[in-house]
Amino acid sequence: MQKLNDKMDFMKKEKKWVREYGKWLKNKEGNAPKPPKNPDNPDSVPKAPASVQSAEKKVKTLEARIKKLKIQLEMKEDNKTVALGTAKLNYMDPRITAAWCKKVGLGIEKVFPKTLRLKFPWALDVDADWRFLETGKRKLSSTTNSKKRKAEEKEEEEEEEEEEEEEEEEEEEEDVQNASTSTKKKARRSSSTSSSRGRAKKRA
Repeated sequence: MQKLNDKMDFMKKEKKWVREYGKWLKNKEGNAPKPPKNPDNPDSVPKAPASVQSAEKKVKTLEARIKKLKIQLEMKEDNKTVALGTAKLNYMDPRITAAWCKKVGLGIEKVFPKTLRLKFPWALDVDADWRFLETGKRKLSSTTNSKKRKAEEKEEEEEEEEEEEEEEEEEEEEDVQNASTSTKKKARRSSSTSSSRGRAKKRA
């Protein structure tokens, strides 16, 4: 991270120097501006532009490089707590990466090393317009329907069990009522028989 920051500082100094050197080429008054020293390589000196046009062109080139380096620094800062290699290997469908590479015209070897290309050969055959979202929707829809069917089947089973329990309770109540009625009839018969015997004894 520190090396990138040092590189950024040097490129900014170099851009400033090239701009000033371009102005000096126009007027050629006084001494030419001295180039900045590269902290990574003190013996290396930036090449001075030969003309005003080449100075302007070099300024634009340096601005583009500074912008690119700034993006790299921001990405490094944002991804400090993310293991991109692990995410690419374990958490992200390799077909997403393969399809994206084909779509933007980037060689898959720039993203997947040989070991991963050998590990995911089935993922490299996808088309550039392949989308994970559509596949995911189909899977999600299938899973949702399956869960819905299971829930409906469970409800039907519970309803059937409740109906069976109600029928059993009704049958038990009928049995109790029948038993009670039968007991009452027997009691009446017994009472009637006892009364008849008592009357017979009195007559005798």
